[in-house]
Amino acid sequence: QPVWDTESTQLFRTRFKAVSPKRVDTPGHGIGNRFLRAGVEVDRYGRAVAYHICEDDFPRSGSGRWERIPRELPTGRPAMLHIFEPVEDGQTRGANQFYSVMERLKMLDSLQATQLQSAIVKAMYAATIESDLDTEKAFEYIAGAPQGQKDNPLINILDKFSTWYDTNSVTLGGVKIPHLFPGDDLKLQTAQDSDNGFSALEQALLRYIAA
Repeated sequence: QPVWDTESTQLFRTRFKAVSPKRVDTPGHGIGNRFLRAGVEVDRYGRAVAYHICEDDFPRSGSGRWERIPRELPTGRPAMLHIFEPVEDGQTRGANQFYSVMERLKMLDSLQATQLQSAIVKAMYAATIESDLDTEKAFEYIAGAPQGQKDNPLINILDKFSTWYDTNSVTLGGVKIPHLFPGDDLKLQTAQDSDNGFSALEQALLRYIAA
């Protein structure tokens, strides 16, 4: 937008002010009509005659005042320079070249985040303690009818485990071999291959986006 700088001491006082496309919008963020399309006012031939610009720095904030800027001044000089490459008749905004691949870009971002979370989870545990408690006995503990905290079979078995490991420290520090609860087994975990075809899928998405 060409503006006249009254505070300048230079010979030429005409300045060009860049206007964010987000500020060019229908007053009140309305739907618009035949002669007002996304903040661009057009005549019956589709030629832009004026632009409605929100005076606030961010749309949908502040007082929400709009200013109508004509495309040309009465002298014929341009008051607004709207530069974009239209691809069809009646277009008042430039088309983003990334529109066709935005879904794939979001998909790639989600895929990479999920892959990272998977790798973190697989590398989180260095070792696990496995118990020989069979399924029948486990359901017996879980489904036992509680008659208070002391008579609850599940509470009793968990209390025994807690008491045992409170008095017998299970650590992986140094070369100490911990003495486990009878029936438990210490199993060291190794990080598995977290790729699982991820690299090939990622490359396919990148090739699709680049094309």
